[in-house]
Amino acid sequence: MTWPPNTWKNRFSLDIKGIPYKTVWVESPDIEPLCKKIGATAAEERRDGTPLYTLPFIHDPNTGAIVS
Repeated sequence: MTWPPNTWKNRFSLDIKGIPYKTVWVESPDIEPLCKKIGATAAEERRDGTPLYTLPFIHDPNTGAIVS
């Protein structure tokens, strides 16, 4: 499902700037495990203090940089 509009805004911006990228489709239950696997930080915290991992995030495999 492609409902988060921020994901599309990021892809559109990368397209306009001519920056090559690869889209990886992630199901909702797999977002947190994937973020943890690549080392992305949580975007925010839930009310109970647990981390909340969200999309989109950008991972540059060449430099290891992650923007979430």
